[in-house]
Amino acid sequence: SASRLLECCEAWARYVAVPIYVVEVTVGSLAIEYLHVVRASSDSPQHQRAQAAAFQYLVSIFESASPSLTTGDILTAALGVGAGGHRGKGGGASSSKKSVNTKKKQGNKSKKRHEKRLGRAIAVQDDSEEGGSVDAAERELLARRNSACVAAATA
Repeated sequence: SASRLLECCEAWARYVAVPIYVVEVTVGSLAIEYLHVVRASSDSPQHQRAQAAAFQYLVSIFESASPSLTTGDILTAALGVGAGGHRGKGGGASSSKKSVNTKKKQGNKSKKRHEKRLGRAIAVQDDSEEGGSVDAAERELLARRNSACVAAATA
């Protein structure tokens, strides 16, 4: 069903760059039909679920292209070094402002340990494949931002 496909795309958009051709098909053909908010009492539960999934999918695409997202955040998440600085568990739009305001600030020792683990993970990864991890993270960040631009233009 459309809602399941959009929910799958939304989950994918939270963690990786959605290819532009997928954005064009999913947002341009599928999600756009649910993005128009119509105040009709005849909306079925399936339509409402698909509409919510379409909006959440767009939000995930835009959040994954956030200006505050860095290559370090992408490397941290991709290499499994620790919690990514950009995304907490539960996603961005659904988390409350209260939880964001009460988040503890990372201490200097913790930052240094995290940077050391990330540096070791990058070194191991770079030894095992051609092309650097940092370059791959920069390409992914660019791809995420390009996908967000296409999604905005399509919607």
